[in-house]
Amino acid sequence: MRRREAIARNEQRAIAAYEQQRASIWTGLAADSLPVGVAPAAAMLQAAHDAEPRRQTPLEAALSNNSEMTYHSIRTMSDEDGDAS
Repeated sequence: MRRREAIARNEQRAIAAYEQQRASIWTGLAADSLPVGVAPAAAMLQAAHDAEPRRQTPLEAALSNNSEMTYHSIRTMSDEDGDAS
């Protein structure tokens, strides 16, 4: 009886590991979602870029209901370089 339970438990673990592995594989883009005249590789690169997390704007950060604070510098690039102009 214990052997059957151990076999069933191992089988469930294997199934869960397989499902997790399958879920991590990127499925790509559907052919009907590609814009006309755009190369598939370009569309995939753009989709990968769009999937990257982006920085929150100060307004989005202020309106989010968490207790985190993010520092956003007011200085411009010319101020940081030491230009006096």
